[in-house]
Amino acid sequence: MRADFTSQAYFRNPAAEIEKLRSAGPVVEVQFPMVGKVWTTTTQDLADRVLKDSETFTIRDGIGGVAGLQWWMPRIVRTLANHMLSKDEPDHKRLRDIVDEAFRRRAVLEMEPRILAIADELAGELFAEGSPTDLVERYARKLPLSVICELLGLPLDDRPEIQRLGERLYASDWHHRPLEPDPQYFGDAALS
Repeated sequence: MRADFTSQAYFRNPAAEIEKLRSAGPVVEVQFPMVGKVWTTTTQDLADRVLKDSETFTIRDGIGGVAGLQWWMPRIVRTLANHMLSKDEPDHKRLRDIVDEAFRRRAVLEMEPRILAIADELAGELFAEGSPTDLVERYARKLPLSVICELLGLPLDDRPEIQRLGERLYASDWHHRPLEPDPQYFGDAALS
């Protein structure tokens, strides 16, 4: 079965496309662009079993890299694939424990006033500059990045560079340019 999660059919009716996968069975081979053939689970119970059994199911290949990544893939794909969710135990638990507290419900609820203030600041900037404006570019992309910076406690001085890196991820030519910190911003630390 070939599943295309970037197709118009999926965007028009994701529930119907996912139902096609479920009807094919609890474990289905699907084709993903650039990655190729992979197996996916279609039930929550089976997904939980796979995620919890890192002895049988691993996302890592024999040399410790993320399985399925190829040398010819854009560097940004390889970079973004190497994160907490692509780690097997015990590394996943160690990393999850580091960030768990910041993302707990209580912590997020306590941040609500700050999140609203950030939203108001960004909206104020939009209105001050007048129209027309790109709401996605100027608000919808900046708000989550700003909140994540707050959750992670990143210094205010570093946020413009984090924003710039985030914007580069969304840029139309992201696959042509390497995603690297700006050496002018971070100095020699960006090159190490």
